[in-house]
Amino acid sequence: PLLAPALFAFVGTFLAILYIPETLHKTPDSAIEEEPTSPPTSSTTEMEELGEIDTTGTKEMLDRPKPQSAAASMKSLLQNKWAMVSTMLYSIWSFQDTLFNELHPVWALALAHHGGLGLNSTKIGLSISVSAVVLAVVQALAVPIALNRLGYTKGFRVGAFLTTPMWLAFPFVHMFLPSNGKPTATTWAALLVGLSLMKVTNALVFTSTFLMINNSVTKAQRGTVNGFSMTIASIFKGLGPSVGTVVFAWSLEKGL
Repeated sequence: PLLAPALFAFVGTFLAILYIPETLHKTPDSAIEEEPTSPPTSSTTEMEELGEIDTTGTKEMLDRPKPQSAAASMKSLLQNKWAMVSTMLYSIWSFQDTLFNELHPVWALALAHHGGLGLNSTKIGLSISVSAVVLAVVQALAVPIALNRLGYTKGFRVGAFLTTPMWLAFPFVHMFLPSNGKPTATTWAALLVGLSLMKVTNALVFTSTFLMINNSVTKAQRGTVNGFSMTIASIFKGLGPSVGTVVFAWSLEKGL
């Protein structure tokens, strides 16, 4: 089962190396000239005025801010309110997304009298595969159009507003299960629609948070802020399965 994602990762890496250009261009140190310590001579000034000497490139290199050290860059990042807010939003959403992805198979596998759907592993995998196909199509076609019209801030709000009630309503898919405990077409329709909508709205939220994170800093700090946000989000993702399993076990014990 792990061969397929490994193959996709290999192909994606290969295509990225070949076709995706570098967005942060660095000028070699040897190409940067030192700022002259003495004022230009009158002949040089006259030639500049006549347009015989192009100093635009030199002035741009002299006006370019000097790169910060790693410690100074991190300190500046920690003092950036919008970067911290965007990182926390990404981390919180990563926590809930991981929690849902871990709990969904367990809930769908649970017997009907425990509030689950009584599906086997094959049917659970099928439901996740169908929702993944829907997500891929919507992510490629609809999400970019939505974010172009809404903007990433409003896009995040819309996605979060839609995801929250879906979280609360998703367990009620169990109500579409007949009394004999065998899923019908109506049960499958409710499950696939709910699962697909959850994934689509989460995609809208995650895409918006990625844009917010990268737009909260200068180009020179994007590597730092992405590394920092991924680190914090990974901690929250690690908490998702632990918290989710404890809460799910408690709900079964209490008959919720």
